[in-house]
Amino acid sequence: MVRRRNQDEQNALQGRTLNDQVFNSAAYRGKTLLITYWASWSPECKEQLPALKALHQQYQPRGFEIVGVSLDTIAVGTREQQVAQLQQYVTANKLPWPQVYEEGGF
Repeated sequence: MVRRRNQDEQNALQGRTLNDQVFNSAAYRGKTLLITYWASWSPECKEQLPALKALHQQYQPRGFEIVGVSLDTIAVGTREQQVAQLQQYVTANKLPWPQVYEEGGF
């Protein structure tokens, strides 16, 4: 589950990425990190993507990073099958930043 671990880690976000890597927002200390919560079924989330990609492209050289957190709840299949569905969305929309996903949703 993606969550803050304790009071000493204020605003720390931890979880597994679609690439099955451990994500920890503490690794971005000293950078500006935008955490965007999204769902593949949400038209509003998809509408925001062009603006997010423009921000990422313009400000990444100055230390601006984005991480996506999927709110999708995919009840069937293994984690690998669930991730494959989400990866299709990420690939189709050309999202270059890490995506965090936990089985059962956030």
